[in-house]
Amino acid sequence: MAEGYKSVSLWVIVGNERTARFYESAGFVVEAQSHRSFELGGTAVEELRYVRYRLTGRCR
Repeated sequence: MAEGYKSVSLWVIVGNERTARFYESAGFVVEAQSHRSFELGGTAVEELRYVRYRLTGRCR
């Protein structure tokens, strides 16, 4: 993570367990009340925001 940033976040489609496990293994956690829905090509898509907070010092 670049200097000066306290966190980084990204969105994962609900049900994409492989991707969720990947980001969780990298230190990301689901952000409370971060659920959002939208329509893509006539299909409802649900996502959760994952966030990783910077620890003191450098993240590697």
